[in-house]
Amino acid sequence: IKVFDVLNLTYISFGSEINGFFESYFDYDTKTFTSTAMLEDYVDLLEKMYVFIHSRFPATKVLTIFRYQLPMDIDTIQALIPYFTNTCDIFGISARIFTDNYGRLAYLSDQDVFERFSAVANLTSKQIAITNTYTISDSRAGGSELYQANYIHYLFNTIKKLDNRLAFVCWYTIYDYPPGYLGTFFSPFLEVHATAGLLSYTGNVKPAYFAWIEEMTAAGKLPSYYSAWKISLISLFIAAILGFLIFVYVKEFPEFKKDWPTRVKAPKAEKVEEPKVIQLEEKKPKKKSSPPIKEPEQEKGSSEESNT
Repeated sequence: IKVFDVLNLTYISFGSEINGFFESYFDYDTKTFTSTAMLEDYVDLLEKMYVFIHSRFPATKVLTIFRYQLPMDIDTIQALIPYFTNTCDIFGISARIFTDNYGRLAYLSDQDVFERFSAVANLTSKQIAITNTYTISDSRAGGSELYQANYIHYLFNTIKKLDNRLAFVCWYTIYDYPPGYLGTFFSPFLEVHATAGLLSYTGNVKPAYFAWIEEMTAAGKLPSYYSAWKISLISLFIAAILGFLIFVYVKEFPEFKKDWPTRVKAPKAEKVEEPKVIQLEEKKPKKKSSPPIKEPEQEKGSSEESNT
């Protein structure tokens, strides 16, 4: 109750992968439980908790979650569903990583993934939820980055086909675990699941990340985020082309220029100077001018007398 006072929970589950516990009482040959005493007590407890939750928090949906990793898990799910009909609103599927009956990673096709999930949906009229699913990308553990990306496409195709039969879907983890983390702090057998993320533990994107973004965008869940991502990708592409062109121009262009055929210029034709025509101006003969007439000088004596 204190948790609900703080958190407005949309979903809650009081048990996860419950068939993993009760399979020890299950006979796979007869497909029945050899003992049901503990099972019935557990179901009775869940029914009371279901009534309590809906009386106090009617908007919250209650889940009962089954493990569905091995193909034979469908047998225990089918046997348990009738017991848990009144314990929940939604049956959850913890698919983890799909394997064969021997625990080896199963490489499923698009149709195989749909058939696995629809097999559970066909067992009940309630909604189902995929609470945990993934596959790994580490090739050393039998995984593949390409198959991990393809599995996401197959998963979203299943979502489209099941439509409103599905309440929600959860991918196990966004980031990979650091190498050795699961094996050191939990169990060496869990180390194989370390590469279930869409990104590496250092944040490097994997093909599965782009597959997830592509599918979420197609579903109309990430329009603005995808636009920014698309613009960034186009910008990087254009920058790479420009960088290449600049590199070619700076580094390679002089080498290309050396190999170009040189064009020999034709010699210039000598300019023939035309003879200049000299025109002589006719000079008019000058008229002879008569010398000036000098006046006769007076005699010296007479001039002196006049001066006197």
